[in-house]
Amino acid sequence: MRPAGDAGDAGDAGDAGSPGSPAPRLIAGADTHMAFLEADGLRRFGGLELVPVEQHPDGLPDLDSLAALLAAGAGVAPAVVCLENTSMMRSGNALDAAATGAVAALAHRYGAHFHLDGARLAHAAVALGVPPAQLAEPADSVAFSVSKGLGAPVGGLLCGSRAYVDRARELRTWLGGSLHQAGVVAAPALVALGRLPDLAADHDRAAALAAGLASVPGAVLMRPPRPTNIVMARLRGLAPDACAERLAGHGVRVLPLSNGYVRFVVHRAHDMIGVREAVGALAAVAATVPAARPTTDGDLPDGESP
Repeated sequence: MRPAGDAGDAGDAGDAGSPGSPAPRLIAGADTHMAFLEADGLRRFGGLELVPVEQHPDGLPDLDSLAALLAAGAGVAPAVVCLENTSMMRSGNALDAAATGAVAALAHRYGAHFHLDGARLAHAAVALGVPPAQLAEPADSVAFSVSKGLGAPVGGLLCGSRAYVDRARELRTWLGGSLHQAGVVAAPALVALGRLPDLAADHDRAAALAAGLASVPGAVLMRPPRPTNIVMARLRGLAPDACAERLAGHGVRVLPLSNGYVRFVVHRAHDMIGVREAVGALAAVAATVPAARPTTDGDLPDGESP
């Protein structure tokens, strides 16, 4: 994290909600969780215009495209650049400190606030073998979830300068509601923060799951360069919604996605017996799908393997 008071002119993005102030542009990867699931809420409740930017297969925003967007809006409205780490739609790929630093440097060059959407930052840190603070160091603000594999039932942390967090608290009250018994959430969060090393076992089980699913006839897997606890697979000839429905019939719950894949997520409640059962379930579903034409190397997007 950057020191308090060193966020730059656009560092206090909370001014977005002030009457008469121009709505900031929020620039995020086109396939990020924020872009395809939260854009309407950001527009409706925050007055934010979300501007999507092209991403590379590993989830990193294209720096030339990002620079062009920042230059086009310079002096018009404040900007917030958001980086998601891990990159969920890239099968949970972990972005290293160099990637984070490159995006942060570009954002700060144009006076933009750099926000790290680190809901799964703990997974990125464990996969890369570095402390989470190293990945978060150039950010002006960080969101960090304690429920993504760490065992807390709910909850997340918003980190930044004292002024930034105070402003966020103020904006939060505008939405109404409060949690008077916050300790009910804080207690398991403290336990979760001590469980980061445990995520390595989840990653190992996810790797075993990926290997097993790849052996299923007709299955295609997304192969991120730095995998974590997410595995994405698809079956040739079967839509993701149908695949998810059939897997549910075998007791395996997955998330169908717009990119044609279903998402498997491994966490502390899973073991190798469950991994084998999930592989068996996909094999059973695959057996019900009419054989599709063989896939050639040219048919596979970057990062995929049959």
